[in-house]
Amino acid sequence: MFHDDQHGTAVVVLAALLNALRLTRQKLERLRIVISGAGAAGMAVARILLRGGARDIVACDREGVLHEGRLPNLNESKAWLVQHTNPRSLRGRVQDALRGANVFIGVSGRGPCRPGPPPHGPKAIVFALANPTPEIMPEEAARYAFIVARAAAITPTRLTTCWRFPASSVAPSTFVPRRLPKA
Repeated sequence: MFHDDQHGTAVVVLAALLNALRLTRQKLERLRIVISGAGAAGMAVARILLRGGARDIVACDREGVLHEGRLPNLNESKAWLVQHTNPRSLRGRVQDALRGANVFIGVSGRGPCRPGPPPHGPKAIVFALANPTPEIMPEEAARYAFIVARAAAITPTRLTTCWRFPASSVAPSTFVPRRLPKA
């Protein structure tokens, strides 16, 4: 089953990130990526980025960085993230994970996962995708990052699945695929 909030978000994030990497002349496999939000969308984004070649992803939830010490208290999906991300075995809060990161991807909503200052530097990338209020406002993120995007339809830097990839929403409902790959 194709789910727009999960698979659609993951596809759009990967496509936008690959385009951002062309502008910044960076390689996906060399990035340090922090994903704030370890629910369905965060899981799908992490899976597609890993399949795309990312090697250093740190996923965070309301309690902070997902790491092996938290395994006994995590559901199956978050346990999968622990086993496939966080290669440097980081611990702490989202803010701790962001130190040295190149990319922040927010799919968590504003509040407990609020990152504070996002990655910064001449090539930093911020995708604050929570709706209606992103994890960090684009105006604030623009002070730190080279590329900033959000999901809200009212902004010129929006990342919206149906607008960027209309077939990703129409095709699964029009045609009966034999199998959609897991995101």
